[in-house]
Amino acid sequence: MHRLVIKQYNGRNQGCGYGATGFSAAVFSGVHLDPLTPFKSNTRCTFGDEELRVIERLREWYISPNCPVERENIQISSEQGDNEACRTITSGIKRLDLLNGEEYCTIEGQIISIYNSVEIDNRIVLYIWDGPQSNDKQNTVFIGLSQDHLLQLLPYSQHDPHLAALTGHNLQQWNENIVKNYETYTEEDLDKVLKSNFSSNSMETFRDWSVPISIYDEYAISEPIVNIKPGDLIRIHNVHVSCSRVSRCLLSYIIKSSILYT
Repeated sequence: MHRLVIKQYNGRNQGCGYGATGFSAAVFSGVHLDPLTPFKSNTRCTFGDEELRVIERLREWYISPNCPVERENIQISSEQGDNEACRTITSGIKRLDLLNGEEYCTIEGQIISIYNSVEIDNRIVLYIWDGPQSNDKQNTVFIGLSQDHLLQLLPYSQHDPHLAALTGHNLQQWNENIVKNYETYTEEDLDKVLKSNFSSNSMETFRDWSVPISIYDEYAISEPIVNIKPGDLIRIHNVHVSCSRVSRCLLSYIIKSSILYT
């Protein structure tokens, strides 16, 4: 990588590549037996023997069990000819309630709410879900925005009221009138979904299926993020699951590979 900008976020170094600063990169295959030649791009680079040895060591680290970065599941077929390989990349998508701390993964889900916090801390927070949890025990608690911060960002947020009620997104704390104000959502509908979410009248049975994802820096103002809306289905690659303490996790997307959405 050429002209990589190093910044600090929460006391940790973070690399950012900005086109305006002349950033460029040469990308090599992560497949062990592939030649040490970069993929075709506009970047013009030459590599000596010492540089190639460094790249070889990096690739060995990348395919080792100690590498925390999510590896693409690549299937190679030689049907294209002797010198060409057709690669099919499978995403290895993980369910949200099966995520573990300190890993990188690909996730898919439906957007429930979007909180625009770019002017405050240079990020956007998406709340998504991928269906009811697969077991009765919630082993991982995902850390989202504080209640005060959520209310502060409410004027700059977007919501799908049906999904918010269905998943229980923040309904334990919110004043129900906030949700009832949506013209497309009636009080009768709200009562129905609340009854299905609560197994009894006790608030101890409350389950919130929404999972927060923080998207930072230039990605927070990128075209895919600017164009998404509640209700969209989204796939995010190389999401970082970081833990502040046991069983309490934060999902963040800083400078990973790509965001796909429909």
